[in-house]
Amino acid sequence: MGSVESLLRYIFGFSGGMFLYIALSCMMPEMKSTMDEALENGYVDAFLVLSLQTTGLALGTFSMFFFARYGDLIKFS
Repeated sequence: MGSVESLLRYIFGFSGGMFLYIALSCMMPEMKSTMDEALENGYVDAFLVLSLQTTGLALGTFSMFFFARYGDLIKFS
């Protein structure tokens, strides 16, 4: 039974990696087309879009890290 539990860590890691790969491969072309549209309007709009996209990706990455790191401390009463 112990070998199955140790294998679960790798299965969940692989599943999470595949989920991120599929999600990001669908999201990146959409982000690029949004940036191209913003560049047609000017550099200020492009900078705003770049800032929002970068902030969203960073916030998502940090929230996944904190949930993975401190998820066992979260308790709902």
